[in-house]
Amino acid sequence: MAFASLTKSTITVELAAEVLKNAVAAAPMHRVTIPLIKDKVSKFFGISIKEMEAQRRDQRVTLPRQVAMYIAWQLTGASLPQIAREFGKKDHTTAMYARDKIADADGLRRSLPQTASAPSSPKSSQTNDPCAEHSRA
Repeated sequence: MAFASLTKSTITVELAAEVLKNAVAAAPMHRVTIPLIKDKVSKFFGISIKEMEAQRRDQRVTLPRQVAMYIAWQLTGASLPQIAREFGKKDHTTAMYARDKIADADGLRRSLPQTASAPSSPKSSQTNDPCAEHSRA
């Protein structure tokens, strides 16, 4: 009604649809937070959030932590020092290293464990590569 009043238009279904379409498009999406990322990544890799935040350096824990830090950098707009603090780290270079390592799609492929169902032919590996669609060109 306010839009119609301001523009001196009559209220029609088309006008209401247009105003609602713009309002929905401008509405904020679900906010992605670092705690949400830590929760999802830890569940995916089968570790606890406490393990992800620990000072441990074994591959079972470091890879999920690096992936979560990379996703946090990509989706939250948080600074590297803030991301490092969220993961219990004192130095932002930990988050910087994680970002750079995971951003390198080949490095991520080398870090991920190979599964028994991995495709063997080059053609099928191109279509089933989970990293291919997310790598930056």
